[in-house]
Amino acid sequence: MSTTMITRAAAAAAAALCLAAAPAPAAGAAAREDRIEVAGQGRVPVRPDVLYVRTGVEVRGAAPADAYRRAARAAAALVRVLTASGVAGADVRTAELSVEPEYDPDRAGKVVGYRGSEAVDATVRDLPHADRTLSAVLDAGPDVRLHGATFDKEDTRAEQAEAERLAIEDARDRAARAAEHAGRALGRVLSMRLSTVDAIPAHLYAKDSIAAAGGHLSPGEGVQRVTATVVYALA
Repeated sequence: MSTTMITRAAAAAAAALCLAAAPAPAAGAAAREDRIEVAGQGRVPVRPDVLYVRTGVEVRGAAPADAYRRAARAAAALVRVLTASGVAGADVRTAELSVEPEYDPDRAGKVVGYRGSEAVDATVRDLPHADRTLSAVLDAGPDVRLHGATFDKEDTRAEQAEAERLAIEDARDRAARAAEHAGRALGRVLSMRLSTVDAIPAHLYAKDSIAAAGGHLSPGEGVQRVTATVVYALA
């Protein structure tokens, strides 16, 4: 029993379009439909609407309790700096308060003090003025650390839905052209698989690059990408 594979490429198509003729069924067996598989692409621009800023404080104390109190006070002061720069209080979150011993490098096991640290995360929504927040953190004092910042869009459901629609539409157009080239008519959808690439890949701007830019970062634009892999029956 033989199987004939006919492969055709639709004009300007990135994906291979495969037309398979099923073998003749044995008596009583159900016939397998001829089919074609295509990959359609959907792309929709996405504009970031938030900047996530990762900051924190680091202090030292002679005893664990001293380091803890210093870190808590420094974090509270940093929160005030962030809110004064225009960040809403609800968009500031503290986390990861820790106290660790510091050792004398020349005397193994000798504790010389304690380091207290606390992370402070902020979500900046006023992107045209995000430089005010970044500059405020950079100027907040020696106890403050700016770990980095990254742009994002909080809700990409609309762009995702539109990219899916375009990908499915593109897949159908590709399949219809390929079927026409093969002298066949396009039938029903047998299967569909959607895959997505993050619209705005995570890119962390480090402190040095933020300082070099004076706190002025451009959000740029991302692209929501969806690939629809669809298998059609052929009439």
